[in-house]
Amino acid sequence: MDKDWVRAITKAKWLVIALMVVLSCFSACTDSVQLPRAPLHFPFEVQRAGNKIETELQVLERREYSFSLRFGFKENDEVDRARVKKLVGDHMIDKYGKLVEPGIPIPLRLRINVVDVAGERTIFEKEISEQGLWAWGGVDFAKLIESMILKPGHYRISVETLKDIPELIGIPVTFNISFGHSK
Repeated sequence: MDKDWVRAITKAKWLVIALMVVLSCFSACTDSVQLPRAPLHFPFEVQRAGNKIETELQVLERREYSFSLRFGFKENDEVDRARVKKLVGDHMIDKYGKLVEPGIPIPLRLRINVVDVAGERTIFEKEISEQGLWAWGGVDFAKLIESMILKPGHYRISVETLKDIPELIGIPVTFNISFGHSK
């Protein structure tokens, strides 16, 4: 056989093999959809009633997950920081278990559904209006909405603002799903 002909056949074989590999990758990708995993951060216009965030979440191991709001302020701007801090409130609790400085109420509905072979069912639903200061950093304050242990699986998470909150207009807010402190 001619050397050019052998090279052409060899090239054709490699092209067919490469094409088969690529096609098998495409079919594998369509069989198992990759769901997002924590940590997740979504801009959230919590200022207007009816605004909603919905996402799916893949949990790979049983552990605690925290659902929170983060409120941004201008870096190195003590006036803006103090303004946002007053709106967010503090974490101190009195002897009756009430927040001493709760900040402005942020009425939300958090719903967590598990999605499995049996369908979709709600495992947690709660309306929450008072959240305490949970954490802070150089550019934001965080308020904890809820923290819970989730088992491995597929979840659908939604959080919805239940009331207009004009005091928060102009403050960047994010909804966050992160790992909690325990396993």
